[in-house]
Amino acid sequence: MSKLGKIFALATAALAFGPASAFGATAPKGAPYRIAAIISTTGRYAALGEPMKNSLQLAERDINAAGGINGRPIAIEIVDDEGKPDVATQLATQAVGRGAVGLIAGVSNAASAAVTRVAMESKVPQIFMTPASELWDTPRGVAKYVFETAPSNPTEAPALLQFVQTKLHAKRVAIIRDENSYGQEGEKILNQLAKSYGIEIVSSQSYPGAGTDFTAQVLATKNANPDTIFVWGAATAPPLVVRGIRQLGVKANVIGPTGILSDLFLRVAGRDGEGVYSDTQINYTHPNPQQRRFLNAYHDQFHQRPANFAAFSYDAAQLFAYALRNSGGKTDGDSLVNALETMKPQSLITGTFHFTPKDHNGLTAADIHLAVDKNQIWFNL
Repeated sequence: MSKLGKIFALATAALAFGPASAFGATAPKGAPYRIAAIISTTGRYAALGEPMKNSLQLAERDINAAGGINGRPIAIEIVDDEGKPDVATQLATQAVGRGAVGLIAGVSNAASAAVTRVAMESKVPQIFMTPASELWDTPRGVAKYVFETAPSNPTEAPALLQFVQTKLHAKRVAIIRDENSYGQEGEKILNQLAKSYGIEIVSSQSYPGAGTDFTAQVLATKNANPDTIFVWGAATAPPLVVRGIRQLGVKANVIGPTGILSDLFLRVAGRDGEGVYSDTQINYTHPNPQQRRFLNAYHDQFHQRPANFAAFSYDAAQLFAYALRNSGGKTDGDSLVNALETMKPQSLITGTFHFTPKDHNGLTAADIHLAVDKNQIWFNL
């Protein structure tokens, strides 16, 4: 076995939950279990979708290198939704028609929500990777067939507020957020919690996710004289917002949720990103053993650091593998959901998942780490 193959096998032994030993495992055979991954590998979310694609390929290789699932291989079909809800709906419907037993959805909230509708109608479980918990935690109760591997806004926001209160001594906070549901939920939770941390929200501005000029939002924020600014969004807009903040002379700390942490942010923000904070689930500076194996395997294969979203997608594949191994040989949605809702806490790359019938995210504040952009590299604090 090659060095890279040994890394993959070791990662599988630690992460795939199965009893098979990675070394000497019998090669899986027979019809594969099919999982459809509907992610954005083109369009404005491609910078996060591409790492997700890479990690899903690693996950498929890892799982099959350890003997597959119940002796059968797993096949993860990766398709591009272009960040468009109508395309995501079509691809999810086609995947269900071809016999997919699980759906993995990607970065765009709107596209993930489109897959959620297909999952609920078809009763084929979906695991999505955006922090917008309202896809499963709905006003009508928990969406039975929908799970989440990214830390949810209700988990991220308190951790970030705690950090800006205790470490940055924030008193006057402004929000610049995406106008989509991700940004709306983030703003709502920050407003609900700020007073309990002794923080005043002095301004809140929204921007179109596809926008490129954020001068109006930054000037309105500057006029409010904040000491700290939350930039709540993902993909291409946040680094442009940060550039605007720095170039218009706003003297404030800047912090964002997991959506801003990527190599794209470092490239686009450039020197203007120096000192920007983000939360991260991968501890790049002091990784635990599972994270270290994942980081090494990813770097050896793709010659770069993985974004948080790579961890979210890798874990989604491993969680589907767990459900298939522990569903009594059944592949129907109800059996897979039951396997996930009754599993014991499982430590993966993102953190320790503990799904229950009332919690389809299962992560806690203990899974949140803080990082800072220092010389265009993300360093954990």
